[in-house]
Amino acid sequence: MFSEEDFLRLDAGHFRAAFDQGTLTVAALISRTIRQIEQRNQNGLALNALISLVPESVLRDRADILDLELRSGHSRGLLHGIPVVLKDCIATVPELGTTTSAGSFALLEDKITKNAPLVDRSLGGSSTGSAISVSAGFSLIGIGTENDGSVVQPSSRQGLYSLKLSRDITSAEGYWRVSKSLDTPRAMARSARDVAAASEILLNPDALSRLPEGSYASFCTQSFEGLKIGFNAAYHHARNEMHSRGAKVAYPVTLPLPSELNIGNDYALFIVNLFESAAVTQEFFDNYIDNESLIRNLRGLVDFNKAHPEKCLPQDQSWLVKAVGEKPLPEKHREAFDRMLRVGRDGLVRTLQENDIDAVISPMDSPACSLGTASGYPMANVPLGRYHLKEELSRPFGLAVFAHPKQEEDIFRFISAYETSFLARPIPERLVHVVGSL
Repeated sequence: MFSEEDFLRLDAGHFRAAFDQGTLTVAALISRTIRQIEQRNQNGLALNALISLVPESVLRDRADILDLELRSGHSRGLLHGIPVVLKDCIATVPELGTTTSAGSFALLEDKITKNAPLVDRSLGGSSTGSAISVSAGFSLIGIGTENDGSVVQPSSRQGLYSLKLSRDITSAEGYWRVSKSLDTPRAMARSARDVAAASEILLNPDALSRLPEGSYASFCTQSFEGLKIGFNAAYHHARNEMHSRGAKVAYPVTLPLPSELNIGNDYALFIVNLFESAAVTQEFFDNYIDNESLIRNLRGLVDFNKAHPEKCLPQDQSWLVKAVGEKPLPEKHREAFDRMLRVGRDGLVRTLQENDIDAVISPMDSPACSLGTASGYPMANVPLGRYHLKEELSRPFGLAVFAHPKQEEDIFRFISAYETSFLARPIPERLVHVVGSL
């Protein structure tokens, strides 16, 4: 029997093992998940993490099918029967009973013509909604999109593990994106192995075909032995613990300053986003939005927002207006893109090579995540502890982990060893206060 706290703390692997052992059914897990959502999404704590949910009857029918498959000896893999939440920018057809609005009232009634490939492969707001959903027991796996901190920061503050894979090994087809160069799908979960399993469904076909035997889970060795790690900040306990468990630790190491991503008064990542957004959103409209839908391009979205300010937040849409009519010149985009790669890629590789290390560790509550975005290299978040602020509830915080390009192996080795060596991930205090209330 699982306790209320178990549903907030345990990872998908525990529940998946319970299916195999016959101590839990998919139907029972789904019932508990639905109950959590009913009690806390719009009611109770009013977390408002989910904008839509597959109809309960569909979920229960699907759970029964998955239970029957397990009883007959058929398993779909590590995520068989595991609830997954998708960020509201990933295309899902109406037949699933969910919407795809990219967080915009203007797109709420638009008809999606086909699923994003991820939805068809998966077994199963902002990325903040996905992170809260995993932390609050609305799901066990969350899929979001990362531009510049939109997954890693929520993951850090919800006490989760997350990973941004190397940019060119993922597929963002069927995602509402701001930038073709920067936006990437990303998985978040309660453990290293869950992140490994979820990350595999984000891979493009070429990367999927090159997965090692045993998949990403084979890299989750749970040992620091042989890993070479550089620390950018003085987290003494974490450094000492890793060193005592066999890691070579270099401290301090330097990373490029966020100001190096500036071009005059402009931010290189902002310029890249601004230049690319109209084209990449048009691609989404053309490929995934029904031709009869009211909004057919970014300009139509701007006009709708102007006509309905009482419904659309934020009411200041200066960024969208600039993307439509004031986007940077191509040469400005090229300059920003080159600066982004030089600072992000060259800076990270220089730090890794000069210190002969496999990974760099930095505070997540910092601009460090911008380096991961700029470089396109793998970047993870691991939960570390809590901030205790005067007269306020504490909140979790984490560490950012950067590795060499396409060296997801080192990331998985690190986060699995980290999970084994450190205290259990912190549950947000608001949730802790209501444990046992259902």
